[in-house]
Amino acid sequence: MAGGRLIRAVAEVNTTRRPEHDVTLRVAVLVAVMAGALAVLFAGAAPLGESTAIVLVMPLAFLWSHRRRNDSNWAAKIVISVLAVAVLIRFFDGLSGITTVDDARLPLSVLVLEIQVLHAFDLPQRRDLMFGLVSSLALLGLALATGPGAWMFVLFALHL
Repeated sequence: MAGGRLIRAVAEVNTTRRPEHDVTLRVAVLVAVMAGALAVLFAGAAPLGESTAIVLVMPLAFLWSHRRRNDSNWAAKIVISVLAVAVLIRFFDGLSGITTVDDARLPLSVLVLEIQVLHAFDLPQRRDLMFGLVSSLALLGLALATGPGAWMFVLFALHL
């Protein structure tokens, strides 16, 4: 009986109360998130192939999330959770050969990018979009720490 209560409690917490229908806001957040992901890509702060794949998948994830904003998305949330754990395990594996704090930027950049794209598949409410927006600032920070350049200011301006 306690297991059923736990499942109902988790379902209640994850229920979408007020789906965000504002397409302009969703597009603005997507542009900001893409600016952060592109900054990481251009700074060389993450592997080229993986970064490119994430940049290509991100708009599709936002679109899918927008179309499913009124649904419970339980199956998607389970898949996202399992993949997030796999991403975290991969991150800790990537830290195994690290000897300096500076060397941790590459695995950290990959972790933030991967979590960002997973999160993009479940953005039903405004608060979820705002989490993505804050994460994109972290991506810009990682990119700036790796290789500041004049073009970074263009991506930062896009973010604003």
